[in-house]
Amino acid sequence: MRHATWAVPFSALGPAVRSSGEVNFLTDAIIAGEVQLIDKSERREDVIGYAELAPDVSKEIYHQGWRGNWKQLKRPSHRITEAQYKKLSYPEQTRFVEVLESRPEYVLLKIKETYLIGGMDNNNYFISQLSAPADSVDNALDQLKPPQIRGLSPQGYIRQGEWFFIPYTVPASLLWGEGDNKRVYRYLKRDFILPKRTPGGNDHTATRGGIVDDVVIVTGQVRHPDHRMLRLSKADNPLIYAAYRNTEVNSWSAGGRVD
Repeated sequence: MRHATWAVPFSALGPAVRSSGEVNFLTDAIIAGEVQLIDKSERREDVIGYAELAPDVSKEIYHQGWRGNWKQLKRPSHRITEAQYKKLSYPEQTRFVEVLESRPEYVLLKIKETYLIGGMDNNNYFISQLSAPADSVDNALDQLKPPQIRGLSPQGYIRQGEWFFIPYTVPASLLWGEGDNKRVYRYLKRDFILPKRTPGGNDHTATRGGIVDDVVIVTGQVRHPDHRMLRLSKADNPLIYAAYRNTEVNSWSAGGRVD
């Protein structure tokens, strides 16, 4: 798709197009005008970690070096994660610079009466089928948020893939709750798999979790092979989170070298 005005891997878009019911081949759908571009965002750069500067290089020199051979100003063998960076003292943080990775634009597509939002999450391209029409990328992304999350600032929730997490207080009416998170932690199931919308696919697995009053609650770490590990709390100070899945009807993804 060298001359296309939007870029989404065929390996993710093809199944999405076929799921619309009446289109069998992606190229036929595009030629027939069945795939319409409604909106797209700007390309962006995500922070994927931090790199330590060489001993004799300051941040000022590093930023001036962007027009030169700036790669020599860093120590590529010493990269740390965002979580590791946050644990450093301020003087230690001044020795590190962000490592950025380019991400493609989000695209909002329409196939007949089906609306799809596509983009990149971590290292995977995704396409999600929306439950209702949308007229912009921002509107589509907001629509994907579960009702319990809408209106919250990005600092008010944590996300891993299609799951959103917000702090949760276990009702005191529960016999084993009593407001004591350590006691709640012991009663929750080990290696709890968050519920799936449909069979198949990889699991989101929490250190411990369960369902209370129809609310999925988890604590500890949440792992998924396609996403960075999410650390919600530690065993010696467990924090309980409610987990809410996004509102997509269906989704498709493509990872690695995509076409």
